[in-house]
Amino acid sequence: MQDERGVALKDLVKMYELKLINKEVSIDDIFITKPETCRPEFPLTGFFGHFESERVQLIGNAEIEYIEAMPEEEKVRVFDALLGYKSPCFIFTSDNKADPEFIKAANKHNVPCFSTGKGTSALSGEIVRWLKVKLAPCMTVHGVLMDVFGEGVLIMGESGIGKSEAALELIKRGH
Repeated sequence: MQDERGVALKDLVKMYELKLINKEVSIDDIFITKPETCRPEFPLTGFFGHFESERVQLIGNAEIEYIEAMPEEEKVRVFDALLGYKSPCFIFTSDNKADPEFIKAANKHNVPCFSTGKGTSALSGEIVRWLKVKLAPCMTVHGVLMDVFGEGVLIMGESGIGKSEAALELIKRGH
C-alpha cells in the first residue's frame, strides 16, 4: 500500500515472497521512499561516504564472501555501524545465510532482514521496476475526456459542476 510515507515494506515482502529472518523485528510501520536498491559493498569495508541508506539493501554472493573473510571483531563494529543507518531492510539473495552477528546487530537496530532464492541482479531489476511504478507521482482529477474534432479534450472541474452535462451537449452536436 502506498501513502504519503511511501510504499509499505510488507507489500514488497508479499510481492516477492521474501522470508523474514529476524522475526523479532516488526515490519508494519516501515515504508520505502526510494525506488532504487543498493549493494553495500563499501559500507561493509567501513567506508560510509555516499551510502544510500534509505534504499532497500541487497546482500549477494560477493558481499557474503567478503563477510566470511572478515575478522569477528571487525564484523561486530561494521555491522553495528551499517545497521545503525536504519535502512528499510536487508535482503540476502541466492539463498545466502545471514551471519549471526549481522542478525544480532539488525535486531539491536530494529532492521528487518529477509532471504530469497532469487539472484541479486534479477531481484534488483524487478524491485526497481516495481518500486518506480508504485512511487510514481500521480494526481486524481474529476473530469470527462472526449474526442472533439480529432483532438483529446479533458473537461475538468469540481464534482457536480456540470462536466457530464457539457460532454452530453457536445455529443448531441456530433462530437
